[in-house]
This record gives sequence, C-alpha cells and structure tokens, in this order.
Amino acid sequence: MNSAVSVLFALVMLAVLVWAIMKKFHPVMTLWAVGTISLILLAVVTHTGAAAASSGNVILDAFEYFKECCGSQFSGNALLIMSVMGYVGYMNFLKAGDLFAVYVARPLQKIQAKWIVVGLTVFLDWVFVMVLPSGIATVALLFGTLYPVMMYLNVDKLTAGCAIVIGVGVFATPANFFPAQMLLDLGMEESLAEAFVRYMLPIGLVMEVFFVLAYVFVSKAANKKAHAGEEQTAEIPDAASFGIPWYYALLPLIPFVTIIGFSNLVFEDISISVVAANILSFAIAFVVRLLSSKSSFKDTFNEGFQFFQSIGNSVAPVAMILIAGTFFAGALDATGGMSVIVDVLVNKISLPIPVFLIFAAVLAALMYAATGSCNLGLYSICPLVANVVLTAGEQYVIPALCIMTIASNILGAALSPISAANMFAAGFLKVQVTDIIKRCALPAAVAFVVSAAATLLIF
Repeated sequence: MNSAVSVLFALVMLAVLVWAIMKKFHPVMTLWAVGTISLILLAVVTHTGAAAASSGNVILDAFEYFKECCGSQFSGNALLIMSVMGYVGYMNFLKAGDLFAVYVARPLQKIQAKWIVVGLTVFLDWVFVMVLPSGIATVALLFGTLYPVMMYLNVDKLTAGCAIVIGVGVFATPANFFPAQMLLDLGMEESLAEAFVRYMLPIGLVMEVFFVLAYVFVSKAANKKAHAGEEQTAEIPDAASFGIPWYYALLPLIPFVTIIGFSNLVFEDISISVVAANILSFAIAFVVRLLSSKSSFKDTFNEGFQFFQSIGNSVAPVAMILIAGTFFAGALDATGGMSVIVDVLVNKISLPIPVFLIFAAVLAALMYAATGSCNLGLYSICPLVANVVLTAGEQYVIPALCIMTIASNILGAALSPISAANMFAAGFLKVQVTDIIKRCALPAAVAFVVSAAATLLIF
C-alpha cells in the first residue's frame, strides 16, 4: 500500500477515536468499531487481510484478526486482574478493607494530614508498581486499601481516585518489561536491576518530588473551583462496629507481603507470580476466617465463594477493556501508517539527538494514549531510537533509556482514555474517563519535562 495512504489510515483512525471519546461515545464500542471498519477498508484497498492465518477472504480476515490479536492478552493480563479483584472482593465482604482504613485514617485525621496522604499516595503508586508488575493490579489493590483511607479523610473521590491511578505509568522499576527491552535494543551490558539503581532511580526520585507537588496543587485548585474543598471532619466509625477481630485489618496487606516475601528479593530461587500470590493470600485469609468466625463451619466455608464471585463480576469489564484496546492497537499497527511516520521523523529530518529523543518520547506517549498500551511505541519507535542513538555515540545511550522509559510512559499513561487503569478507575468512581485525564494531564506533563530535563542534565 502507498505510504501516503498508510499514514492517512492511521491519522484518520486516531482522529475518529479522539473525536468519539470527546463526544462521550462508549470507548469500548468506539475501539471495536473504528478498528473493524479500518481493517475492512484496508482489505478493500490493498486486497490483503490482516490475519496471519487467513480465512480465505480478506474482508472476513478483519474479524479473524480479532481472535489473533486479543487471545493471548486476555489469557494473561485478564487472569492477573481477576485474581486481584477476587481478593479485593473477599476483603470487602469481610469488611477487612474498611477496618484497615479506620485504623490508618484515625491518627491521620487528628493531625489533618489529608493532602499529605494524597501526595504520599501518588508516590506509593511507584513503590507498589515496583512490587506488582502490572499497573492495573496496583490500581485495584490500592482502591481496596488506600482509597477508603482517603474517603475517611474527606478527600473527594476524583482526587483520591486519580491519586491512585496517576502514578502507575512510572515504568522506572527493576521488574518492568519496557526498560528490559530498551536495554536489549541499546545493547547495554548492565542488568535491569543495575540500570534501575544507577540510572532510573535517581531520575525517578527527582521527578516524583515535582510530580507529587504538581498533583496536589492541581487537585487543590480543581477542588476550590468546584466548591468541593470545604473543610469538614469525616465520620470515622468505631472499629468495634464492624464486628470482626482487629487483626482482620492486616488481611488486605497479605498480597503485598507474599509478592515481596516470595520473590528474588528474599529467596534466590523463588519468584511467585501476582496471580499465585493472590490465590495464596486468599487461602491464608480463608483459613483465618474459618478459625475466627463465630458462624458455623459450613456457612463460613461457603463465604469463600465471594472470592470467585468477585472474579466473575470482574470478567466483563476486564475483558472489554483489554480486548477492545488490544484490538484497536493491532488494527492501527496493521495499517503501517505509524511506521511510515516514524521513519520520516527519524531518518528524513536531522534533529539534534536531545531534541530527537524528546520528540520520539512525545510520539511514543501519543501512541500509548491512543492505544491504551505502551507496546506500539516500544516495538515500533524504540528500536529506531536505539539505532539512531547508537550511531550518534555512547553518550546518548543512558538518556535514551531514561527518557523513553520514564518521561514517555508517564505522559502516555495519564493521557490515555482507553488504558486499563484509567478505564477501571472511571468505572470504580462512576465518572467519565475524560475527567480523570483532565486531572492527571498537567501533573504528568510536569513529570515529563522534569524527568527529561533531569536526564539530560545528569547524564
């Protein structure tokens, strides 16, 4: 297909997606409809189907591609999210999350630490993402633990929810696949753990200071404008009113403990998955419930079904988010238009390397925002960036690693209307996903500028 037509296809897809979401068309339906129509038009124009295993008809291949594109994504990430949601649902049933929130919120309320907790939550996003290799898993667990704490501190729901979701795009961690792939592309000999400590951690710490301050400032201004910032004391219930033992407040923390405790950080030869950690956590909590409940053994045993019922309730929203977003990203990639755009920008325009890195990071962020995933930028832009940087000289290797990993992803994750984390938060808070983007956009832009500037100054 002609390069100009490829670019036109890609740009029209992105434009229609943005327009439809701004007009409040359902994001999932928009992703599916735009992706399907684009693949059909592509088949008509090129007489070539998108599916690797063709059905024998190029138009029918547009529907065959749906299965190819989404199958592995659902079986992987969806299982992870559902295991997290199962445990969170069981904690909610036991009221353990509420009890945890009471014990944490009561002393914080006395010292009027509302905004300190909001800022700390933004920072804790990064800390927990280091432990949980999934942003959506982190978001789900924090909504079950820190969100109730902020509610008791009279933080409005949008501020609390966005504080949880805004920081999961910080990919500067020792266990994220994005920097691991960048290390390979750039031919760096350091391990991911070494690169994290030597390069990404210093930039991340500098960025987090400005990131947290920017989020608190923006949220305060938004609350004041909406007349939602009047100070009042929230009613924190008495812990005894929940009718459960005090140690139930520790149960919501078990997944974090198991993930860290049964990992290479503690045991050289042991590394438990997030899914297995949540199943183990459920087993522990279930045994605690069996031993402590005053109900009959049969009734207490049957309560455990709440874990699986919560998994069932999470299947529909999880499937919609992951499948539709993955399908659109695949359809966009199938047009070939983004590859043409990247090639022109990288190979036809001679930019100074620092400027080029900033430009490439912005482009990758926009791809993240449009597709809800960092994959398109990682596998289409980053290898080209690596080739340019390696040709230009070793002094640009570390800046490329940090800017493409940290700056690009924090901006893309915050701006995406279809990322799993943002859509999950919108559904949980019962707000439009655009409300979340509006609150997160400016702090993320500040984080982008600060992290990129710090990288170029330090390295």
